Amino acid sequence: KTVSYALVEGLLKDQSDDDEALPAGKGKRLRREAWLPHGVDDAKEFEIESAEHVKLPPFEAQPDEEGWLPPSADRPIYCSVRNHVHARWRANPHSWLSVDDAAEHIQAKHRPLVAAAHAYLTRHGYINFGVAPDVAWPVAQAAKRAAGAGGPAAFAPAGSAPAGASGKAVL
Repeated sequence: KTVSYALVEGLLKDQSDDDEALPAGKGKRLRREAWLPHGVDDAKEFEIESAEHVKLPPFEAQPDEEGWLPPSADRPIYCSVRNHVHARWRANPHSWLSVDDAAEHIQAKHRPLVAAAHAYLTRHGYINFGVAPDVAWPVAQAAKRAAGAGGPAAFAPAGSAPAGASGKAVL
């Protein structure tokens, strides 16, 4: 199938002039996306290859995707967004891809499609498998406990004492 790359280009936000410019053929120049893996210059091609790599049809929604889409979603735009979200994660599969990170280069009016694609891809194991989201642990509270209770003893369960806390030498 053929796809209109004008449609795909219309989804992306304008990039700043300080990005590295690369030739795109026929006298037109595109900018290299900063999120692309080293050695990859064409974001659209990488997005299509990423979808094909996991057996997602790049230009069609899967039958089970329909339930994840907003009611008035434009299917070709959704597929382009879905391919972009998957490619973003595939570019760095050792880190959790949040909806905000996935939507970073997509126009705001398409954010509901980014959220739908992210939810579908995460739920069905296409992205974010084997990694966990960053969790903000209450570091200040832990530091306060450690300082007030004398280090590791602050982390011991109530009523127990860490090894050597009884005053006897531990050999």
